[in-house]
Amino acid sequence: MSTVDRAPTPAVETPPETATTFPHVDTLRAVGALAVLTTHVGFWSASYGTNGTVGALLARLDVGVALFFTLSGFLLSRAWLSRAADGRAAPRTGHYLWKRALRILPVYVVTVTLALALIDANRGLGWGDRLATYLMASTLVDATFPAGLTHMWSLAVELHFYLLLPLLMLLGVGRTLRPARVVALLVVLTALSTWWHLHGAAWALGDSLVATPQWLVGYLDWFAVGIGLAKKFQHIHTDYQMLYGTAT
Repeated sequence: MSTVDRAPTPAVETPPETATTFPHVDTLRAVGALAVLTTHVGFWSASYGTNGTVGALLARLDVGVALFFTLSGFLLSRAWLSRAADGRAAPRTGHYLWKRALRILPVYVVTVTLALALIDANRGLGWGDRLATYLMASTLVDATFPAGLTHMWSLAVELHFYLLLPLLMLLGVGRTLRPARVVALLVVLTALSTWWHLHGAAWALGDSLVATPQWLVGYLDWFAVGIGLAKKFQHIHTDYQMLYGTAT
């Protein structure tokens, strides 16, 4: 009795939407970094107000910051959304914060140390201002970061979002993924950000000299866009698993 050889059934590949990492996002990061670098060059070369349309376009390349914030909301919230959809425990907060710290703090500390030591305009800073700079809290207690580090305000916003994210995911996701609960979180974040730009920043500023427009609350809507995209991709992920039985 002869047997018929059958060709092996090809494995179904998991589509990019179900991935836990997104290598192609590096391209978006490169676009954002180039945009931010270019707009800073335009600012420091006084091109904003002297080159007409070109200057206006250079000023609007600060959209790279929005791109970074949106990507952070997308990439970091996905772990909570994915685990909740699968009925798994949320990521460990300590491990998550440790990974975030390793990603940004070593280079940041070296950069701050060099800027505070080598730039003459920073030599008169007191220890309180120096400590605030190392803690990425300059915009919370002062008008800006020290000389040579003013662009670090956006990194401070990122750090504050990293610290807040576990609480946001607890409120918006919890242990069981409910779309309405996530949508409610996004609405609240967007409303807070809108209120901050319209009234909150001026109210918090009062007579002080702090950079309230550069606080995290003013950019929660951009992070909310990223979280919303993560929820959308999680929907695709769940549907694909139900159809094909694949796992990330």
